[in-house]
Amino acid sequence: MKETHEEQQGLWKLPRMRHCRICERCCVKFDHHCGMAINCIGINNYNLFVLFIATTLLHLLASTLVNTKLLVYNRGVKTLSWGQLAIAVVLLLHNLGVMYYCYQLGKWYISMSTRNMHAVEEIIIG
Repeated sequence: MKETHEEQQGLWKLPRMRHCRICERCCVKFDHHCGMAINCIGINNYNLFVLFIATTLLHLLASTLVNTKLLVYNRGVKTLSWGQLAIAVVLLLHNLGVMYYCYQLGKWYISMSTRNMHAVEEIIIG
């Protein structure tokens, strides 16, 4: 049986602690290593990560509303060139797709936090 990193180093490990292979640190209630935060998401910053997802969702919603106003209410179709119109439509579709992803991700993280779990436990336990 393969030894864990903590066993190899002869260290004690707290319950629900995991070792991050990317930053080579141990984190209590380790969820994942976030490339955007360049840090491990765990007990100390889990709520900030959920807040980050929520603010990203609000930003995308505002961007979608501004884009929709440009296309619909200002009759942007008549004043925009074909290239500008194509960019506006692609941006609108992109925002809607990423908004759906952030909504599902936020819903999953909030449901996990209400059950006092993190993603690693959710994947293992189900």
